[in-house]
Amino acid sequence: KSEINKFLPKCNVTECYGRQRNLSGDIVLTTYGIVRSMYQLNEQLDLSFQRVIFDESHTIKSLLSNTCRACTNLNAPNRWCLTATPIQNVSCHTIVPQLCMLGCEPYQNTSNKRLYHYVCDDIENYIYDKINYGIIIKHTRKELRHYKLSYHQTDIIEKEITCKMNSCEKTLYDHMLSKCKQRFDACTANHNYILLKTLVDRLLINGILATLNPIHYYADISSSTDTICTNSTQQIINRIGKSAFNTNVKKTLTELDTTSCCICMDTLQRPTITQCLHIYCYECINQQLNHQKRCPMCRKNIDKDSLTEISEDVENITEEDGIIQFVDPIGRRCKIDKRLYDTYQTFNPSNASKIKCVKQLIETNKNDSILIFSKYTNVLNYLKTLYPNAGLITGSVPRNKRKQAIESFQQKKCNIFLLSVHCASVGLTLTSGSHMVFMEPLFDTSVRKQAIGRINRIGQ
Repeated sequence: KSEINKFLPKCNVTECYGRQRNLSGDIVLTTYGIVRSMYQLNEQLDLSFQRVIFDESHTIKSLLSNTCRACTNLNAPNRWCLTATPIQNVSCHTIVPQLCMLGCEPYQNTSNKRLYHYVCDDIENYIYDKINYGIIIKHTRKELRHYKLSYHQTDIIEKEITCKMNSCEKTLYDHMLSKCKQRFDACTANHNYILLKTLVDRLLINGILATLNPIHYYADISSSTDTICTNSTQQIINRIGKSAFNTNVKKTLTELDTTSCCICMDTLQRPTITQCLHIYCYECINQQLNHQKRCPMCRKNIDKDSLTEISEDVENITEEDGIIQFVDPIGRRCKIDKRLYDTYQTFNPSNASKIKCVKQLIETNKNDSILIFSKYTNVLNYLKTLYPNAGLITGSVPRNKRKQAIESFQQKKCNIFLLSVHCASVGLTLTSGSHMVFMEPLFDTSVRKQAIGRINRIGQ
């Protein structure tokens, strides 16, 4: 909205979001989620627009999704799909959802599942060329130079910094690596790729700050018959019935380590269960209830008094023959070598090699604006404790606070911005930034390029 007002100051721009659904403007800004919701509720579908623009259209992956159906159903003669992400695998099937939203025959008929195979393999390349050169307009910087079109040029200097672990970090990392290796083969054999990803995430977090992984990740589960102890988790399991849904909830309660919150899409932080037996991060569900007192999953009416936080029984810690035994949040009795336990408990986070490197970078460039990206909310939250004035955007940060953080960074009121890769690598303009830090390697190169594009754009 601020960018539109900059170039079109006399244009009336309204927003259709949350409770403020104003569709009267010359330009109306909304989200795919709102369009999908209005489509499902059959709201405002009789409105006509002169042009509809689907930004970051590559994020819509399925032709048969409700989002794709809703976008296709919008009434507008002129339709654009925008994306800065290249078409993958050189196949027309990868852009079928965009063709559907553009109203291209025969793809706008999303009710027909066979449309995915509508194009015969023998003529697919021919069709792809027609689409590529007849519908798609591509402008790379190389092409802009070829046609002698002016644009703002910036030089990107990438530097890979190697951080050497200290002895305590290496001890904890090697132990975590050993434990993960024991489970890697089982994950691959059982095709349990969610658990495999979780184990990789633990190693990456360990490489940043070992103590961000809870102590029970380093421990072994006791093989004795009394592994389940009476704590809030077990009490919840005892209260739950035996239906198929309740059985699935019980399984989730025993796998909290590998469960993600559906609000922030990150690993559960302070897991909290509702009366309807859905589990969220404590902070996420509390913020949700400030906005709307309904469960985000089933829409049942709930309130904060009905929430139950799943906590660890920290009092049940014993030591015997150099082995520390304690109870994890799931209620399992864990055991760990006392030397490793002491190493974990006495580890000073400020001595972590990556944290020291980030501090040095910020101190060296204290007059510049710096963006710090991470996939992990707990990493960003820790950095926030080091730099309280820094801006922060994660999945649990409300929209109004995101807007305030962006404006503060753009106006140079703060020079550090902490950003989640999951929700801040697209759709933001942060041209006041001059340095960017990735706390861990990103395996998806397209996400990395999108994140770099937050500062490498017009106005830098």
